[in-house]
Amino acid sequence: EVEGYIAEFDDALTVGAEITPDTDEDTFAEFSESNLVIEILGKEESFDSCEESDGTYLCTYTTATADRTAAEKTFLVSVIDDDSQVVASEEDTFYIDGEAPTIVSMDYPSYFIDEVNITLELEDTAGKGIDDACSGMDRIELAIANTVTQNISIDAEPGDCSYETTLETSVEELDAADGKQQFCVYVYDNVQNSNKKCV
Repeated sequence: EVEGYIAEFDDALTVGAEITPDTDEDTFAEFSESNLVIEILGKEESFDSCEESDGTYLCTYTTATADRTAAEKTFLVSVIDDDSQVVASEEDTFYIDGEAPTIVSMDYPSYFIDEVNITLELEDTAGKGIDDACSGMDRIELAIANTVTQNISIDAEPGDCSYETTLETSVEELDAADGKQQFCVYVYDNVQNSNKKCV
């Protein structure tokens, strides 16, 4: 789960809200999830649950799991008192990330002899026309002859959409046999969109 981002296919967004009711100004017989409404993806619904701790309520709402088109979206959370009046509201943005990372460049030796250095430049975006937003890079996989032999974690933060690295590996770590064979690099973002380049 990546804060502020969901995948384009078969994913759901969970929204958390921390509410401290003003009982001097507003009317709440007993604050509950029914006092918290969210407008999101064309729907208006109450939150799923609220838990109270020292007068503050931690509330959560989760959308249905579905396929959606990559886009920048907003949602509005409103606090409704017992007189059906909106006493507070907050709008926020999230992204449906439907774009795979791009391998901008990949430099590697023509022959793999003992130590192997692979330099990569990667870029990511949440979708076409969405600037400066991405779920961030998750990992790189190296494969020889269609078998993944190394898995390198990146764990970039959401919004960190450019990444450069030099991977230091070896023929032994890659489990590469003698002779000509296919070598592939797979890259994944934090919502598991993926891309590859093979040589």
